[in-house]
Amino acid sequence: PDNTPPLENITKREFRLLNLCLILYAEMLDAFHAIHQSRTDNAITLPIFQTNANAILPYGYKAFADLSKNDDTAAELLFQEIANDNAISFKQWSTFIVNAELNHKTNKGIMLSPPVVSAIKKKKVKAKTPTPASSSTTPSKTSLATAAESARTTSSTTLKRSNI
Repeated sequence: PDNTPPLENITKREFRLLNLCLILYAEMLDAFHAIHQSRTDNAITLPIFQTNANAILPYGYKAFADLSKNDDTAAELLFQEIANDNAISFKQWSTFIVNAELNHKTNKGIMLSPPVVSAIKKKKVKAKTPTPASSSTTPSKTSLATAAESARTTSSTTLKRSNI
């Protein structure tokens, strides 16, 4: 007997949400590499963070709102908040940004919120019609549409071509 699971269809909404999450994570990766310009090791050290911290300001992340230009003390405090060791990995970086965006209830935070991400993970078998109105824990269609438009506009203006 064939033990492969049945093929599942993904809805247009799930596909769009998946693409928006990919765009947001690509933007976070671009910001990570704006500070860490070397692609040989995937960690940002304190001296690199202090030297290149200004490079992340144009991205407008709430996580870095208190960071000002040429302030090594603020950069060091922020570095210590993000890093578990003596360096910041991309996982630590993205987790810190996502949590800050969620805490500030930004459009990017809405798009990366657990209800939205879980909607992407839960695919309906042969789903052809949209799901009924969502519960109060899931963002409304209006807030998702606003967040999607904001993410698309922000990402298209801030994403730079990376050498990934």
